[in-house]
Amino acid sequence: MASHYKKDALEGSTREFVGSYEIELVNSKLGWRISALKFNLKYMRGNLELK
Repeated sequence: MASHYKKDALEGSTREFVGSYEIELVNSKLGWRISALKFNLKYMRGNLELK
């Protein structure tokens, strides 16, 4: 979940994204590293344009 805030937005000052992440890891010579990161959006609400 992420919330964005813009004080001077005309149609509401916040928007919210809800979803989940898919993370792929690889074990390299330097240790564990993220090889892929994907956000799966479930829904958004609020002032989506945040203008």
